Amino acid sequence: MIDDRIARGCRILDEACPGWHDFINLDTLDISSLRECVLGQLYGDFHTGRAALGLSALGAEAAGFVESTSTAAWRQHIATRRLHDRMTG
Repeated sequence: MIDDRIARGCRILDEACPGWHDFINLDTLDISSLRECVLGQLYGDFHTGRAALGLSALGAEAAGFVESTSTAAWRQHIATRRLHDRMTG
């Protein structure tokens, strides 16, 4: 399920890079782009991010960092996290 994969990816990023969601540009976010995907925006490109997190290709897929995951679903999840952060201070 896509939401489960995104949740897994978020947990990985929360541990490796707390506050990561504040550094994602939702206007340019594009999971199919090596530079504008979540890992690309955080680490410069998808492959560098995958290596930094110690993820195999299958691990990246299981964490929702690949094209088969919806950019819109990532946008929604990140926007929800930002709103939650603002509301809880």
